[in-house]
Amino acid sequence: MGEFFKGWRRKAGLVSLAMACVLMLGWMRSRMVYDQCIWADSNHKNVVYSLNGEFGWLRWSTNRSQQMSFGSVPMGSEDEAKWRMLHDMIRAMHEAREWTCPYWCLAIPLTLLSAWLILGKPRKVKPAADFRLPALDESIQ
Repeated sequence: MGEFFKGWRRKAGLVSLAMACVLMLGWMRSRMVYDQCIWADSNHKNVVYSLNGEFGWLRWSTNRSQQMSFGSVPMGSEDEAKWRMLHDMIRAMHEAREWTCPYWCLAIPLTLLSAWLILGKPRKVKPAADFRLPALDESIQ
């Protein structure tokens, strides 16, 4: 078994498979739970959230600072509706920048990459070419 994991390809395949599994867990969790993390930097507030199979980042300008906070609420709850309404109000009232990405956009390519790295046949190592100069023959003059 140790022979199977020699070389960088299979090790990189295991790392990409682990990342794909983490993304799959986030994808499934986002179907049941709404997670968000809020923090403020110098002149902006930021929200990173996971909702309905997507994760996203929302950023807008503000002059109020806030402690970093994290929260989770079950989907369909009253708090989840409040959080969605708050995000909609932020988008409408501020010039907010938002970036979203479906989990599957990263999970599926990582899974395929890991399958290729783990299951693909490793290339045979070719011996290095001999680039030594031929010895100078004393008989040729």
